[in-house]
Amino acid sequence: MLLRELRVEQLRQFREPYVLDELSPGLNLLTGPNEAGKSTLVRAIRAAFFERHRSTTMQDLQPWGDSGAAPAIDLRFEHAGVPYVLSKRFVLRKRCDLSVGAQKLDGTDAEDHLARLLGFDFALKGASKPDHWGIPGLLWIEQGCAQELHASVAHAADHLRGALGGQTDELASSLGDAVLERVAARRAELLTPGTGKPAGAYRQAQADEAEWRAALAEIDGRLTTYQAQVDELAALRAEHQRDEREQPWLALRRRQEVAETALKDVASWQAELMRVEAQAQELSQRRALLQDQLEANRRTEEAQERRVAQLVTRRARVSEVREQVEAARLRAQQADVALGAARAAHQAAQRAARRHELHQQHTEALRQSAEQQALLDQARDHAARLQALRAQTVPVVIPPADVKALSAALDGLRDLAVQESVLATRMEVRLQPGQRVYLNGEALEGEAVRSLLDDTEIDVPGVGTLRLRPGGRDLASLAATRREHETRLTDLCERWQLQQRGPGLLDEAQARNQAAVAHAAELAQAEQTLRLLAPQGVEALEGRLAAGRLRAQALATELSVLSPAAQIEQAGHADEPQADAVVLAEQRRQAEAAEMQALREQQETQLALQTAREALATAEAALHHDEAECQRLAAELADPQRQAAREQARRQLAEVVAQVDHLARRVATQRERIDAAQPEALQRDVTRFRQSADLALARHRERHEQLIRLESTLQAEGTQGLAEHRADLQARLTQVQRRLAEYQLRAEALTLLQQRLQAHRQALTARLQAPLQTHLQRYLRLVFPQARLELDEHLHPRLLARGQPGTEEHADVHALSFGAREQLGIISRLAYADLLREAGRPTLIILDDALVHTDPARLDAMKRVLLDAAERHQILLFSCHPELWQDLGVPERRIGRGRSARCHTESRP
Repeated sequence: MLLRELRVEQLRQFREPYVLDELSPGLNLLTGPNEAGKSTLVRAIRAAFFERHRSTTMQDLQPWGDSGAAPAIDLRFEHAGVPYVLSKRFVLRKRCDLSVGAQKLDGTDAEDHLARLLGFDFALKGASKPDHWGIPGLLWIEQGCAQELHASVAHAADHLRGALGGQTDELASSLGDAVLERVAARRAELLTPGTGKPAGAYRQAQADEAEWRAALAEIDGRLTTYQAQVDELAALRAEHQRDEREQPWLALRRRQEVAETALKDVASWQAELMRVEAQAQELSQRRALLQDQLEANRRTEEAQERRVAQLVTRRARVSEVREQVEAARLRAQQADVALGAARAAHQAAQRAARRHELHQQHTEALRQSAEQQALLDQARDHAARLQALRAQTVPVVIPPADVKALSAALDGLRDLAVQESVLATRMEVRLQPGQRVYLNGEALEGEAVRSLLDDTEIDVPGVGTLRLRPGGRDLASLAATRREHETRLTDLCERWQLQQRGPGLLDEAQARNQAAVAHAAELAQAEQTLRLLAPQGVEALEGRLAAGRLRAQALATELSVLSPAAQIEQAGHADEPQADAVVLAEQRRQAEAAEMQALREQQETQLALQTAREALATAEAALHHDEAECQRLAAELADPQRQAAREQARRQLAEVVAQVDHLARRVATQRERIDAAQPEALQRDVTRFRQSADLALARHRERHEQLIRLESTLQAEGTQGLAEHRADLQARLTQVQRRLAEYQLRAEALTLLQQRLQAHRQALTARLQAPLQTHLQRYLRLVFPQARLELDEHLHPRLLARGQPGTEEHADVHALSFGAREQLGIISRLAYADLLREAGRPTLIILDDALVHTDPARLDAMKRVLLDAAERHQILLFSCHPELWQDLGVPERRIGRGRSARCHTESRP
């Protein structure tokens, strides 16, 4: 089956017609972002085949919010060289038309024909469901459903068996199935079918055997416990007698007392150590104070020496900075003089440039005033002409309809005149001289000719009256028509005040219209010319002219301040040379640059002078501070009391250091004595001996109580007859075990028989599935090398075997990862498609955003699979990730771009 073209209209987001055509027989890559319409096109294909056109559940195909839309789907495809054209309309104006070559089908006949052709069914009521889809449901993979294969294969199982030649049906209906079912039924009486666990009488026998075994074990346990308790009683008696004799807790109490005495001695030593350490701490603090006092005196002497040395440097720095200030002051004065000269030059250049600029502006203002005056004169002339045109009397334009009616009336009168001349009665009169007759009151003499159209009376004086009725009914109708035309003509002439009544009437009307049109054109031209000359009116031109003259006068006034009067008069006659403007501009630029340079130099010298003055003030302040500090330190060091205190501190420091050394030696000696006694170990010994004595005494008392309880227990057990009870239980257990062995042997026999029958059935199934396995292996080796996919009897993938024969690893398909199951789902569907194709069934493969969970290496292998299958089947691959499929070697078709009428094709490398 080859799909050639898909056209949709008023279907979800495709409100306008959208066509997907020029589909190739092999692999077709159809891409687009999310919401572009890929899944909508797949839904359209499914609806065209699976849904009845008269279904009342197709409102989801309508564009959102448009309940008046009639979704339309048109398909062109081929099968076995026969062209098919399918056209379906849903919701509104429902219909279905199918062309099969030259044959035409419609309605349910067309839909049933497609169901038989493709291998699917229709729902009896409501929307179509997956269990109706058959072969297309297997090969048209919905988004995110590639790994769900079991249900699709089940729905298409009948068609797949048909493709295998019907042999699986023979297998299912063979006599071996009846035997296998009977064996399975008998086995199910003893074992569960799924897990093989005991059931029924077998399970009850197991329960009974476990119950009696547990009772026997409980009796054995009680006997064992009884014997153990007898042994335990003898041991407890021996231990109790030994403790009564030796009393080990008394020795532990004596060792506890010895450890407590030693611990008290260590505590007195630790108290003495703490007192000595406190004295040493006090002396150390006093030593630190004395050392800080002497260190302060030493720092004062060093500070005095540094201050004296620093005074020399400070005085030299002050002299140096004073020289720098004087030099900076001289440079600043020179910069001020240079800046004044540069400013004067710049101002002179500005005045010259401004003079030239005013001269040019004044000349331009005079020129513009002259142009404005000329333009104003032209505008005034055209305004006067326009006013004259508007004052003229314009003929009234006769509408074209009335001109046409006027022409028709004249033409009708001319035609009537011709007809009347043919049909009228011709009357010729020849009278004797002096004789006359009267025709409808008109006097006729001599010779006369008249055409009579109406009833006419001829009055012959002295004779009587003659009445003539010419023609027949045609003349009466012609007369009535003539009166209508004449009445219409009279009305038009009176309405539009036309003077003529003859043949020139139409020329007069056309001449009037032409005159009116010419006057309107002349008036429009005059108005346009006036708008071009004065878009805002003549008054605006007059205002601009006055403003221009005022500006020229203001420029002349400003120029008189900068220029002599002779130059002002000359400004109205000729411009200054262009070279002067360039020279003045250059001079002005140079003067401005010179001024800026002088200003920068002046600012730099002022900044340098300010910096030098600040440095001098800082140096002088530092010098005054160092002199005062030096005097203060000298006075402080020369104080006699300070010197006496320094000597006393030195003597006291020597005494304190000697005392601290003596106390340190005492502390070390006392610590060695305490460490040798190990007070922590003594404390642990006291605790250990006390707890050990307590535990020994508690064990002795507890053992005595345990002896009393155990003796009571043994006396009670000895009276229950445990041995006789155990013998009775052993006999019952033996009987149940024999019955259980019978059930077990029967279950094993039935299991073996079932396995042999199933193995025979599997061998037959494998032989029948060989063609399908061949197709599966063709694709499987491209993705899973050295792998084999096993099918069950219902053609469902069951196990994936990988590795060399003999060391294969088997994995349940349902236990594989999502990506692996998706890949196997696509591979299996392609194998089913090959099988169906060999059976002559139509195949079309649709993949909607498949393989999105596949890693790059496995995806490359799946591309080889798709390209291999595309040599035998048409594949429509929809994807929102075009970058993943750029190496397929097929053109990319963009879906939904701009909602154009045709699908756009892009060529990618």
